[in-house]
Amino acid sequence: MKKIFFLLSIFLLASLNFACKNNTDDTSSSSETAGFYLTTSNSSSNFYRWSQLGTLSNVTSSSRAVSEESDYQSISYTGPTFLQKGLGRTFEFEGEVSSARSADTDSYVECKCQGYEKGSTYNFNIIQDTNAKSYSYESKPATLKAIGTYCQIWTLDDDSVELTDEHFTTLKNRFDSIIYVYETNIVGKSYLDLDDGETSYYSNLITPTEDDRINILLYDIDGDSSNGNILGYFYGKDFYSKNSDINSNQTEIFYIDSYYAEQNINEALSTLAHEFNHMLNFVNKTCKYGLDYSSDTWYTEMLSMTIEDILQSILKIDDSDSPKQRLATFNTGMNYGFQYQSFWSSDYASFVYANAYAFGTYLMRNYGGIELIHEIATNEAVGEDSITQALNTVGASETSYDAVFKRFGEVLFNTDNSNSDLCSLNISINETYKDKSYTSAAIDLTHDYYSDATKTSYYEYYGKELEWPEPVILPANYESLLYKYDKDTYMNGIAIYPSGFLVKGFTAPSDWDLSDIILKNSNLDYTYYSD
Repeated sequence: MKKIFFLLSIFLLASLNFACKNNTDDTSSSSETAGFYLTTSNSSSNFYRWSQLGTLSNVTSSSRAVSEESDYQSISYTGPTFLQKGLGRTFEFEGEVSSARSADTDSYVECKCQGYEKGSTYNFNIIQDTNAKSYSYESKPATLKAIGTYCQIWTLDDDSVELTDEHFTTLKNRFDSIIYVYETNIVGKSYLDLDDGETSYYSNLITPTEDDRINILLYDIDGDSSNGNILGYFYGKDFYSKNSDINSNQTEIFYIDSYYAEQNINEALSTLAHEFNHMLNFVNKTCKYGLDYSSDTWYTEMLSMTIEDILQSILKIDDSDSPKQRLATFNTGMNYGFQYQSFWSSDYASFVYANAYAFGTYLMRNYGGIELIHEIATNEAVGEDSITQALNTVGASETSYDAVFKRFGEVLFNTDNSNSDLCSLNISINETYKDKSYTSAAIDLTHDYYSDATKTSYYEYYGKELEWPEPVILPANYESLLYKYDKDTYMNGIAIYPSGFLVKGFTAPSDWDLSDIILKNSNLDYTYYSD
C-alpha cells in the first residue's frame, strides 16, 4: 500500500568521540588536510542506543589529543527544511491470509469480475479503514471504465472524485504497453500467465482463464481526499476463493487512490508499477513456492521501489514523482535501517522506505543491474537469502547479503563515483534485458534535490577551523556530535537499528594516522576510508 506521510529512518555509526593523544608541538604547522570517513553498520537483529555504540580511541603516538572539552566546538545540524509529497508511499497487506492457506478450505473457483463490457457494474469488498489494526469491509458497486489487453479499470460508483475518460485511457494504455510488458520481463509471470502446475502449492486459489485480465480499482481510499496518505495497495487475500474470514474479491486486483490519480497522473502511474510488483512478488514467491515474507516488509518494498526506478524513464516520470524523492530522507536517516519491522507502520515509515529504496537501487547499480533484480524477484527465497542467492547466480563481486550491506555506506561519500574501487549511486543503467531496453539515470546524492541542508560545518582543532568535506551527511537534529572519548554525554533517544549505519566524513591534518583508531564498547561493524 502506498503512503504519503513523513516517517523517520536511521542508519547509524558509532559516536565520533575522538580521543587523540595530546601533542602540542607542531600543531599549527600541518596546513594540509585530508578527508576521512568512518562507516559503522548494524547487521544484527538488535538496535543500539547512542551510548551503546562505542567510542573512538586513537592509540598511535603521532596523533593529536584534546585535553579540554572546550577545544571542540559543537556542530549543529537541523536537517532538511522541507517534506516532499510521497514519502512512505507503500503499505503491505499480503501477509495476512495464512488462515486460507490449506488444502481443504475451499475448492478451486474461477476469477470473478471477468468478461464484462465497458459500463458494466460489479460489487467489490472494500476495506473501510486501511489504518485500523483489524479490517472491516463493505461491499460497494463499481463501474468498468476501460478494458485493455492486460487490464480492466474500475471506479466506485459513489466515489467523490470524478476522473475523466482521459485518466482511465492513460492508465490503461501505460499499463498495457509499458508496466505489464516491461515489469513481467524482470519480475516474473503474472498469475494469469502461470503454467499448469505452477500454483500447485495451494489448492484454494482462484483459477484464471486465458481471457482474464488484471483488475485495477480506483477509489478515494478511506474517503479522505487530500487528508489521506494512501496512494494504493495490494492485498493477496483476493487470490483466494471466497471465504467469510478474508472477504476475497476472487480476482487478481490492486487498488489505487482516485484523489491522487486525479491530482497527479504520473504519480499514479508510478504507483501502478509499484503495486503491480507487490502482486508479482506474491505470485512468484507465495503462490508459486509457498514462501512467506510477511516479516520481511523491507524486501518486497525494496523491490517495488527499485522497479519504479527502473520504469521511471520509460514512463517519462519526473524525479519528484519517483522514489528518488525519498533520497533526501535517506541522506538524513540512514541509521534507522530498514529491517526493524515495527517501523513500517509507524511514524518512522518514511525513513525505512527511503533506506530500503536506496539499498535496492544500490544493489542494482553495483552488483548486476537488471539481471540481479530479476534473480532477486524470481528465485526460490526471500529476504537476505534471496539477495545472497542472486549475487551468486549473476557472479557479482560480492557473494553475500552481509558483504553488500557492509559496503552500502560507501555510496554516501563516493557520490561522484570518482573512486572506482568503491560503490556509488552515481552509476547509470543502460541495459537490454530479454529484448527490452532499460535506462535509469545516475544519482548524485550531493544534488540540492536530495538535501537542502547546509553542507558545511566545522570544528576547532587547536583554534584552527577545519571544514567538513562535501557532502556532510548527518542525521537530522543532531547537535554536539564531537566529544572527548571519555565524555559521559550522549544523544538521548538516538539508536542504530537493524540494517542501520552511519557514515561520518571529516577532515583532519594530513599527518593524522587513523590506521590504529579503534572502536571500543561496540559489537558493530566499522570501516575507515580516506580520500
